[in-house]
Amino acid sequence: MNWLLTIAATCASLVAFWLYGNKSWMAPLFGIIGCLIYVYYDIRYDQVPLLVPTFVTMGIQIRNLIRMRNAR
Repeated sequence: MNWLLTIAATCASLVAFWLYGNKSWMAPLFGIIGCLIYVYYDIRYDQVPLLVPTFVTMGIQIRNLIRMRNAR
């Protein structure tokens, strides 16, 4: 397991949670960054079945980004 990727994805997710709590429209951006890191991780370390929940999560983040930007 690559700890650098794990730490990067975790940090992006934690920042997203923090920003969601502050109702910031930038929260989904950090969520998408975390998802992209997970996509790389899943492919790099042959965890292909994990791509399904990662893409579902990314879809939710994109939906949130669209809805939160329109609400500003």
